Amino acid sequence: MAPPTVHTASDPEFDELYVISDLHMGGKPGFQLFNQGSLLSRWIDSLTAAPAAKRVALVINGDMVDFLAEPDATYFDPRGAVNKLNRIAGDPAFKPVFDSLAKFTGVKNRQLVVTLGNHDLELTLPNVQRQFLSLLTGGDVRNRPRVTLALDRNGYRCRVAGELIFCIHGNEVDTWNVADYPRIQQISAALQAGGEVEPWIPNAGTQLVIDVMNDVKKEYPFVDVLKPEAEGVVPVLLALKPDLYKKLAKIALVTARLAKDSVRRRFGFLANDGGRRKRKKISRSRRADRAIRRLLERRLGADGATVDRPQVDQLLKTAHACALQPVSTHGADDAVDAAMLGLPGAVRNWVMGRSKSEVLREALSSLAEYEGFSTSFEDETFGGIDKRVPPEVGFVVTGHTHQARSLNRYNGKGHYYNSGTWVRLMRLEKDVLNDAAKFETVFNLLGSGSLTPLETAAPPYVKPRPSVVWFKIRDNQTVKHGLDEILDVNGTSWKSTQFV
Repeated sequence: MAPPTVHTASDPEFDELYVISDLHMGGKPGFQLFNQGSLLSRWIDSLTAAPAAKRVALVINGDMVDFLAEPDATYFDPRGAVNKLNRIAGDPAFKPVFDSLAKFTGVKNRQLVVTLGNHDLELTLPNVQRQFLSLLTGGDVRNRPRVTLALDRNGYRCRVAGELIFCIHGNEVDTWNVADYPRIQQISAALQAGGEVEPWIPNAGTQLVIDVMNDVKKEYPFVDVLKPEAEGVVPVLLALKPDLYKKLAKIALVTARLAKDSVRRRFGFLANDGGRRKRKKISRSRRADRAIRRLLERRLGADGATVDRPQVDQLLKTAHACALQPVSTHGADDAVDAAMLGLPGAVRNWVMGRSKSEVLREALSSLAEYEGFSTSFEDETFGGIDKRVPPEVGFVVTGHTHQARSLNRYNGKGHYYNSGTWVRLMRLEKDVLNDAAKFETVFNLLGSGSLTPLETAAPPYVKPRPSVVWFKIRDNQTVKHGLDEILDVNGTSWKSTQFV
């Protein structure tokens, strides 16, 4: 498919466009990241109640539902996905949202668009799509033309006041979470023909969630709302569960290969080149390497552990060399064992005999300088997408990172947005991370087994910031746009503030 560069008759035109993403509706009570069902439902109802003559579109830009959060989650579940989808839609925490979406699609001049994320890959399967459409339309086939499922690598494009707007989730340039669309199509074809489907691991990020995160978050749910993953989650997992090191290393083996196959050779909607970056970009896999190296060399070395630079370099080198081979877990144990060279013992030595609070504070210390909560922070998703989307595109909107962004593009004169998330996020300020006494108080909350104490603390360490990217036609000829945080909804009107 050609990149979205020219105005065609197929580009839908709207008077108002709203983009949200990363709802992550899924999981049983106690393990649900999304707790804004009432607010989101009322906000959708306010869009439904907009003047009938206005053409209003709502884009849910990936990870609307979260199959990986469901009980008995697996890497990719073609057989059980419909039942899981029905359970999610009927869960009291999420049902108001599905009910409001069905009302929205029942009204003339309304259009609902859903793009694909990396936690809802099963939505690409034909039988899952049929049920999904039924839920989104309230079972009324007359409403189906008001639903667009943009569940491929090509994203969604439309126009407001003639300006081209391109929406894509953003995992397409994330080496941990790329989606192998050709493989998904093969699985769909096999299912349609009634054939058997072999177990499949879509990407390293999915494997991390299933093999590591889902177990750890039962005891420490805060790891699910901690950002960023590479510099935050990986060291924290090692601090909390030292024996996870080998498992984390094996997961890293697939990352480089997935990056080569799915990013470099399988772009259909994006150009392969273009755009200039004014600051050096560090890929997420390299950030993970850097985090592990810092943790092992500086932290462990400071305590007298026998960890040296060649030893760490050999582990990372072996991991990336293995990643260039065909993706498979076979032989991974031998490769990792050869490269580990006693590192699990070193990690255990780091933890043993020390306050767990101090171990965790050191693992989180890199976040003290993290600038990613600023809407102007240029992260890897911005850099990767901006480089590949042609300069003629006026507006690009992604999600995926859970962190809202508003940036001028380098590749052209357009603007880039990230629609953030409606789930809760944790933020620890520098003064807490740099002060052992203050962190001790936070540590007691982190180990409570629930996010509630972190939310009710003063100030809260975990909270939602429901965000929306919006576009409106102004003076019948130009487009007005922005990134807002939804504060409250009252009937047909809603209160918001500029996201900062």
